[in-house]
Amino acid sequence: LSTMHVFEDLYSITIVQSVVRMHLAINDAVDRLSSCIAIQSWWRGIKTRDHLEEMDYSAVAVQANWRRYLAQMSYQFDIIDIIIVQSVARRWKTCRILASVKLQCFARVCIANAR
Repeated sequence: LSTMHVFEDLYSITIVQSVVRMHLAINDAVDRLSSCIAIQSWWRGIKTRDHLEEMDYSAVAVQANWRRYLAQMSYQFDIIDIIIVQSVARRWKTCRILASVKLQCFARVCIANAR
């Protein structure tokens, strides 16, 4: 009978030890899981900031290229406008000179016919 009590006491002690180990293991697992979550959160924050910095750099590059393109197109259109104005002015001047040459030629013909 006393050996029966000893085995029951050993069994009870084993159960208590098992429950304590289980709680210790659960607490250790919770601590590890919390640490993993904290590290993952920290890493995602770093990656997100890097991505935002890259997107900001890309946006600045696109804006700079767009401004360069607009300035280049504005310059080219200004040059084309200048060339058109010069062409019109030269044509007008040439037409006036040609008209005066024709008028002088007509005057010479009239003078020559009058003699």
